[in-house]
Amino acid sequence: MRCLLLLALGLAAVAARKELTPHPHQGLSDPYPPGKPETELASKDIQLLRDGKLVQQSFKKGGGAGRALAVQDLHAPPDYVWDRILDFGNYPKMVPKVVKCNNYEVETFRNGTEAIKTRMVMNVFGAKFDNHIYHTYFKSLSSLTWTLDYARRSTLDDSVGYWYVEPCPDKSKQDVQEWSRVYYSCMLRVPKWVPGIVVNFLEKKAVSEANMWLKREAEAKFAKDKVSGQQLGKRGGTGGGVFGGFSLKGAGQHAAAPAAVEEEEDEDEEFTIAGTALGVARKAATFGVGYGAGWFMHARAVRRRSEEE
Repeated sequence: MRCLLLLALGLAAVAARKELTPHPHQGLSDPYPPGKPETELASKDIQLLRDGKLVQQSFKKGGGAGRALAVQDLHAPPDYVWDRILDFGNYPKMVPKVVKCNNYEVETFRNGTEAIKTRMVMNVFGAKFDNHIYHTYFKSLSSLTWTLDYARRSTLDDSVGYWYVEPCPDKSKQDVQEWSRVYYSCMLRVPKWVPGIVVNFLEKKAVSEANMWLKREAEAKFAKDKVSGQQLGKRGGTGGGVFGGFSLKGAGQHAAAPAAVEEEEDEDEEFTIAGTALGVARKAATFGVGYGAGWFMHARAVRRRSEEE
């Protein structure tokens, strides 16, 4: 029994160290700013939104290069939209290709802004992506932005993204107070080992899927509550998305090997004997090594933004 305990502790320590291995860099893509994007919708775009279609616009950050931005109207108030975006624990049930999600650290500031660290595992045509994501939910700006958590290793070389939700301004809609307008954008850097079929999906299909699942889930929940007379309860989880498919840049030199991703999955599934010890080791490491340079610098920046607001 003692040997088993020592083995469990040893395996837990190895797994914890592996999980907390830092990413090879501290970010290659500029993160998105919170707040409403600086873009205007043409009359043809408004008509597409009224027809229930997805509109794509160019989103310029600080006068720099443009990034694609998706816009969609949802028949659900903003609170319901955020309830679905931030219901992280249910992503495997709601979001296609997400197989595992959990928050491993959440910090809430005085003005309601939240710094959220999330592990999200996706399976895209057999290719596994195990990513650690650093979300910042700016409640006062109705925005969620994200980068990778560079204090931990991720399969993607880099990922930055953005959600913005506002009450629908289209007064032609019946019961317009029941509608929201949602803006979404994401940029990825993928490793060279990713198969072409997966890259093609991320580039052409992922953005539509991201908007489809949100529309489906938010509208269904609102319609159900409206019929039953229930009000929206307190949200159960927090999180965001990692894949957008708008822009992809190959980045093989810092890529994690596929075998390493599968080994982490095996540890989660097979080391059941070490469950308690692994949890303790991870918790201790999270509040120790996890507060490394990447997290400290990012948290300090978020804290400054929070205090200035």
